[in-house]
Formats: sequence, structure tokens, C-alpha cells
Amino acid sequence: MKKKEEYLMLREEITWRQKVIDTLGTFTYTVFISILGIALSTNNIEMFLLPFVVILPISLKVAYHKYAISKISVYLKMFLEDINDENSFKWENFQSLYYKKNPRGMKERTFFYGSSVEYILMCVLTTIFFWTKYFTQSEICFTVFQISVFLFIQFIVIFLVAYVTIGYTVSEKKKPSIIPNWEKVKEELK
Repeated sequence: MKKKEEYLMLREEITWRQKVIDTLGTFTYTVFISILGIALSTNNIEMFLLPFVVILPISLKVAYHKYAISKISVYLKMFLEDINDENSFKWENFQSLYYKKNPRGMKERTFFYGSSVEYILMCVLTTIFFWTKYFTQSEICFTVFQISVFLFIQFIVIFLVAYVTIGYTVSEKKKPSIIPNWEKVKEELK
């Protein structure tokens, strides 16, 4: 396969993965709002915990796609881009250089990070709705054990979603850990 064809194919895969991430986000919003709507219309407080069942696996899937994008990006940079060749693509190299020379300003950082915390916010909203419903319903009474379990579940899910989301938001931070793996492959091919 020629370098140009391979490069374009991999850039297309990055675009496809970005679309998957957007589709998963739309799906999560829809399910989140639907579940909360049902939970608000019923008197079943446990329904307010159901969004966690959707948010956690989807945030993991999104993190996986972001990691895969970083891996492809590093491959493009190391194997298919040549900064000295005028006919070579240079997007990955130039993008990395761009952010080294032009760090994000406050406004750009706000938009960038703000667009990445949606799953964390959904988890926090789920927790707020749950405890608001609990404290406003006099007939709902849980044991100390049940309250502890609910708190534990909420804490663990929020922590995991936050860890994954924050860890995979900035692909530039993941790329340095991927480079040695591709270098091993490159060494093997010599």
C-alpha cells in the first residue's frame, strides 16, 4: 500500500472514531434524559441510579476510541509523515508543534475541557437528583447500610468516569506513552 493511501485511510479511521464518539454522546444524552424523565414520574428512587449503568460503560468506550485515535496519530507521525519531504503529509507533526508553540488560552481551554466533562456532569446530576428525591420524599426511608451502598456506588462510578474522562481528554498527553510501543515495532521491522 502506498504511503498516501495508507495515510488517507488512517485519517479516515480517525474521523470515523470521532463520529462514533459524537454518536455515543448523543445516545447517552437521550438515554440519560429518558431515564430521568421516567424516574421523576415514578416514585421509584432507585431509578435515579440507572443512568450510571449507561454512563460508565459509554465513558469507557469513548476513552477507548480516544486512545485508538492517539495510537493512530502517533503511527502517522512516526511512519508516514516526513517533516523534510515536501510531498509528505505533515498534519500530525504540525498539530503537535502548533500546540507546543501556541498553548491554549483560557477561553480555548474552557471550551476544550468543558466539552469533555459531559459524562462527569451527568453522574453528578444523577447523584443530585437521587438525593433530592430522597430528602423530599417522607415515605422513603433507607437503612444506614442501604444509604452506605448508594453512596459507595455513586462515589465509585463518579470517580471512575472522572478518572477515565480526564485521563483521555488530552490526546497529546497520551501520545508520549504510545511512542515507545511504536518504536519497538519500528525496531522489529529493521
